[in-house]
Amino acid sequence: MSSLPSVLSSRLIAFRGVGLILLLAIASPWVPLPWLAAIGVLMAFAIEWMLKRRESTNRSRPEGIIESAVDHLPGVFFIVGPDLLIQRWNDGFRSVSGYDPASVVGRPVSSFFDASDEELIHDTFSSLLSGGTQRFEATMTTHGGRRIPVRVTGTRVSGADGPVIVATAINVLEQKRTETALERQQNQYRLLAENISDVVTLHDEAGRRLYVSPSIRDLVGRDPDRLFGSLPFEYVHPADVARVRDTFAFAVDGANEVRTEYRIRHEDGHYIWVESIGRTTDNSQGEAALLVVTRDVTIRKRRENDLVESRERLSLQKRRLRLLYDVISQQDRPTDEQLQRVLDLGTDLLGAEVGIVSRIHDDTFVIEASTGDDAYAVGNEYDLEDTYSAFTVREDDVVAIGDTSQSELADAACYERFGLNQFLGAPIHVDGSLYGTLSFASRRSRSRPFTTDDRDFLQALVQWVRAALKSRMQERALADSQRLLEKTEEVANVGGWMYEDQTENFTHTQHLATIFEVDDQYRFHPRDGSDFFGDEAWTRLLRHMHQAYRGGRPFDIAVPAITGEGNRRWLRISCEVERGSNRSGRIWGTVQDITDRREVEDELRVTAQRLAALLTSLHEGVLVEDQNRLVRLVNRPFCDLFNINVDPTDLIGSDARDLALESVQVLKHPDATLNRLSELMDARTTTVGERVELDDGRVLECDYVPIHIDGSRFGHLWKYRDVTMREEREAKLRRAKEAADEARDEARRAERLKSIFLANMSHEIRTPLTSIIGFAEVLEEEVPEPYDHLAGLVGTSGRRLLNTISSVLDLSKLEADRWKLDVDTVDVIGEIQEAMEVYTPRADDSDIELKVEADDDKLFARADCAALQRVLDNLVGNALKFTPEGGCVTLRASHADDHVELVIEDTGPGIGEEMRSHLFEPFVQDPDERSETDTGSGLGLAITRRLVTAMRGAIELDADYDPGARFVIHLPTPATSSNSSPGNDSEEEQLENEHEREKALHD
Repeated sequence: MSSLPSVLSSRLIAFRGVGLILLLAIASPWVPLPWLAAIGVLMAFAIEWMLKRRESTNRSRPEGIIESAVDHLPGVFFIVGPDLLIQRWNDGFRSVSGYDPASVVGRPVSSFFDASDEELIHDTFSSLLSGGTQRFEATMTTHGGRRIPVRVTGTRVSGADGPVIVATAINVLEQKRTETALERQQNQYRLLAENISDVVTLHDEAGRRLYVSPSIRDLVGRDPDRLFGSLPFEYVHPADVARVRDTFAFAVDGANEVRTEYRIRHEDGHYIWVESIGRTTDNSQGEAALLVVTRDVTIRKRRENDLVESRERLSLQKRRLRLLYDVISQQDRPTDEQLQRVLDLGTDLLGAEVGIVSRIHDDTFVIEASTGDDAYAVGNEYDLEDTYSAFTVREDDVVAIGDTSQSELADAACYERFGLNQFLGAPIHVDGSLYGTLSFASRRSRSRPFTTDDRDFLQALVQWVRAALKSRMQERALADSQRLLEKTEEVANVGGWMYEDQTENFTHTQHLATIFEVDDQYRFHPRDGSDFFGDEAWTRLLRHMHQAYRGGRPFDIAVPAITGEGNRRWLRISCEVERGSNRSGRIWGTVQDITDRREVEDELRVTAQRLAALLTSLHEGVLVEDQNRLVRLVNRPFCDLFNINVDPTDLIGSDARDLALESVQVLKHPDATLNRLSELMDARTTTVGERVELDDGRVLECDYVPIHIDGSRFGHLWKYRDVTMREEREAKLRRAKEAADEARDEARRAERLKSIFLANMSHEIRTPLTSIIGFAEVLEEEVPEPYDHLAGLVGTSGRRLLNTISSVLDLSKLEADRWKLDVDTVDVIGEIQEAMEVYTPRADDSDIELKVEADDDKLFARADCAALQRVLDNLVGNALKFTPEGGCVTLRASHADDHVELVIEDTGPGIGEEMRSHLFEPFVQDPDERSETDTGSGLGLAITRRLVTAMRGAIELDADYDPGARFVIHLPTPATSSNSSPGNDSEEEQLENEHEREKALHD
């Protein structure tokens, strides 16, 4: 049986890869397996068993069985007795040693070995007598003196005559030679393993590294010692771990050879592609192991990927060319269908979800064609800055984004709105101007960047879209031109025609059939001319056509015609001649229905005659000039105004400039007047009421009207009238108005003096009166009765007088516009409640019911809080003063249309009819209602009205209310007050405001 090194050597020869051979040689140092010795030991035990068996059976079996078994054992077999003498041997002993069997028995066992091994032999066999099994190597000396290295295995066996030693010896000469060769080869393999680029590793069944070659440093930048005992999956790319693990597990399970490619991380962080080849083997301890050789295949993978990408690009380019050819083959289809086809192809080949052709106008993005959901429907409009195309327009080039979330557009409004992670777009220019964009996009990110081929393909699609759009624009322009031509023919009532003399082909536009009132399918021919024209007109027309054809001169004539429905028409026919090189030619022409124009011209002639008769009968002077300033129309009054003693008809055709020079003698200011008239003609604008003074004192009024016919300047129309008497009347009116103005100013001055007098007098009286009231109050407290009563009367009378003076001052302030109001939005209900807190105790004392009625808890109006409280104080105070005990005073607030209505009514005696017209005037009181307790000054209602008016409100007395009195106040609401301005006041109110401002300025 062969030793382990020979087994490994045979395996190394069959195994692929130098690295595996080297590792096997290094990792499996030979350990001899004494197979024959083991068999000998077994045989010894068998002999011992048989000897004992024979003793127990009284030697009933022959000894030939044992001897036959021993002789057939391979190698040397012998038995040594307790005296260390050989007792038995086999044929192998004789064949190896060369001794005669007769000379072997009884000789010391050490005599058959080299002298240097005698001590070893003696000591080993002596110790074996004590028991056990031992192995050792020694040199056997043959009968011929040849020295043979053997491996001896001895075992103690108990025999009938005592213990014996059964031993075997194996010739290890060849094994020694093999071991030496293997050791030499192992050193060579180890040297190679440490200097090749491939990495050799040995793994146990659990996958741990048992050996790592030094080339691992060059492959992944790591030291081999760091990797010893570690698992091989630590640095594998996460996406490849499962596949690598399954591959190695398959190898450990018994596969002869496995191969896999995967990515592994270098020490500096980047990944490289490697190929590993694995094969199962045994380690030095005879345990199963996995031998792996790994090499760097990054460059090969790149080349393979490049090759695959090249093949894919080639396939894609072929497909794109086929599809582009398909697009080109559909160029006769409508443009919208072509655009849709382009978008379908683009989304298919680029792997996009959305394709859009847009139109950009005034920063607005409009979808003209699209594929995708409703968010990208045709006609949808967006702000350009909210779309991805804003970046395409800004770059004016192809914009390619594989993952928007990782790009500069991550924070852009377009990504937030549409969420498209993949975008490829390019601008579309038509005739040098930006038309829009072509773009393709998807919500999913792109696995690899857009390539140059993708960009080129998009540019090819852009070129096709540009051509399709330009074709559509040309089609639309042609259709617009055709519609414009048809509309022009319809508006101008013109039809076109062409006649080729060589083919006698007559071609015409559709409107020609309309002019002649025939069916649209009617085909005209020159020989049918007599059907539409009378003999005289047809003969005339043919003559002009022949002259034009022979002489090449165009013509333009008007002839009568009869339509297909028998209607008479006037037609204007014109033509031009185009001659070829072979004397052949074409006649181009138009036919225009001028029936309406002829009728208008006839009517104009009649109108001109009527106008001439009308101008003759006018009292105003009229002069009409043409663009050359020749007189076209003039009437008798014109000649009379300027003292021209000729018949008006004699002036027709004369130069108006000469006529103006002849009139210089009648003008008061000739140079200034003529210059002004020239300015009017240069300005060419209608002017009315220009004043012209004559030397004899008369005054003329001149109107100038420029005359335009069909948008072109035709001439000038002058109209003169004598306004001498009118100006005299106007002068009288102006003088009367000046006198009235002086009287009004005098009245205003008197009014201002009155206000100033009242203000000054009230001020002069108020100061000493305050002192009198104070002294009266002191005397009332200090003097005894009955003088204290008299002092109280003085104080009461003083306060009444002070209230009157205060009211006079307030009124004067209002009239002088010195009471400044702070008008703002006010809660009327809140102001009423505040007033009620003051007057409720007074009403209770007088046994008068005081109640408030309102539509809502809050009611807002534009007012001044202090002024509104003063108004409520005057009105509610008057109502309580004139209402008897048991009566009722009501405050009612409501919203009416565009204002707030505030009503104060009482159940008192009311106001006399003769007082109502003077009620709001100062110092007015009803003598019938005045009592001894009435302490009023007659200024409260006057002040009330002025305060309400200053707040742009109104106050009135309800004359129909009975019994009692009812005052109604209207205050503007916040919504209507903004529309109120001084410009909206009546003329009377404006005069009053002006008067008040004048008084304030005077003060």
